[in-house]
Amino acid sequence: MGQVYRPPSGATPSTAKPFLDAADGFRFAIVSDRTGGARPGVFERAIDELNLLRPEFVISVGDLVEGYRKDPAVLAGQWREFDDMIARLDMRFFRVAGNHDLSNDAMLADWRKRAGNPYYSFVYKGVLFLVFDTDDPPVSSRDILSRLFPEPGKAAEMEQLLESDPRRADALVSAQIEKLKMPADEVIPAGISEKQANWARQTLAAHRDARWTMIFMHKPAWLYRNDGNHFPTIQSALAGRRYTVFAGHEHYYQHEVIDGHDYFRLGTTGGEWMRKGPGSVDHIAWVTVDKSGAHVANIRVDGVFGAGGPSGDVAGTQQ
Repeated sequence: MGQVYRPPSGATPSTAKPFLDAADGFRFAIVSDRTGGARPGVFERAIDELNLLRPEFVISVGDLVEGYRKDPAVLAGQWREFDDMIARLDMRFFRVAGNHDLSNDAMLADWRKRAGNPYYSFVYKGVLFLVFDTDDPPVSSRDILSRLFPEPGKAAEMEQLLESDPRRADALVSAQIEKLKMPADEVIPAGISEKQANWARQTLAAHRDARWTMIFMHKPAWLYRNDGNHFPTIQSALAGRRYTVFAGHEHYYQHEVIDGHDYFRLGTTGGEWMRKGPGSVDHIAWVTVDKSGAHVANIRVDGVFGAGGPSGDVAGTQQ
């Protein structure tokens, strides 16, 4: 028999770094805009991938259904389609409302019946999660389209197109916004009411001992300066805290640091791409929280496959 190799005394085949197994650490995933012109199969694939990745829970940044409708039967069908997708998740899912989900008072009433108040909070392993409603109150599609298309009858025509072909309608709206060079807060203003801001301040005061604060919203309200957006007062209340902010709405991934805090505008998880560039990407945001803070990685929806290999099936699962 040949000699058995024995490493020198004190040698080890591993590095000296510690195991990343902190008892108070956890991982969760974020999905971004599914609608605003949903591309079939993308969100569904993300669901399968999340079941492979096994986060402790999943949260969204809004635009779950196409919306912009008032007919109860139509809304029920849209939510049934979405609920059937989410039912396939193995872990808990938290909803966040977007402008497509709360596009009129009828949809707001429907949301409250299905999911309670659009803004809420919860605590998980010492981390405070604040979920905001940036359509408080809802802005009607007719108001938005009238600003973009002032020609007689054009707004009504576009409103019908939103119902019949939302992908085409969103593409035309995006092109018109680019053509007119209109600021976002003039096109679709962000609404965070004074009542909601007071709730946020009270919630923050009640959880002064939170080790981190995670903030979720649909529209990136920190960019909006329109009347009715009280997010600046919430930012003031966040002073001295460790926090991270996530939003969607723009369908384009961007990251910035404001006063030492990470602010993310996520890409899409199936929604129509509104502009060209590297930020037009379908992805899942993967957040790890440990004693050193929050760490964000992004996983392309087309970048995960299961044990069966890259067969072309959704997430490598058996069909």
